[in-house]
Amino acid sequence: MKQMNNLEPKTRLEYFLNQIAEGGGSGESRLPTLTDADNGKLLGVQNKRFVTVDAPSGGVDGMVRENVSGRTVSLTPVDNHYYVCGTLDSLTVTSNMAIGAYIIRFVSGSTATVVDLPETLEMPDGIVFEASTRYEINVLDGSAVVYSWVVTL
Repeated sequence: MKQMNNLEPKTRLEYFLNQIAEGGGSGESRLPTLTDADNGKLLGVQNKRFVTVDAPSGGVDGMVRENVSGRTVSLTPVDNHYYVCGTLDSLTVTSNMAIGAYIIRFVSGSTATVVDLPETLEMPDGIVFEASTRYEINVLDGSAVVYSWVVTL
């Protein structure tokens, strides 16, 4: 794993952000599939195209996993937590996530999930949450990267 600013990444989120910042990933431009996630790759949006990024082994190191139930979810995320939701009708995040590392994972069902994120959260332009898609929102100190891949429902 590459170092960035002489600091070793501590979480999968930091690893992915470092990979994108350093131009990592294959640079392939194609539609995402669930198979990529199963093969240890996640897909992100970089310069409005999909790129693959190799996932580190071992999953989410050092993060506290929380399973979240229900189809309408309101979260006040806690630093260093990984939230795993099922299929959602709506997701509301009530914290600005300005400091710390957070991961939120969910599935948008046959109807697109309504996602309400803090306006202060820095995200790439043009993110649209669509139906039949699995999402992972990774946030580090107020900046988000959104990974998505198509699912068959």
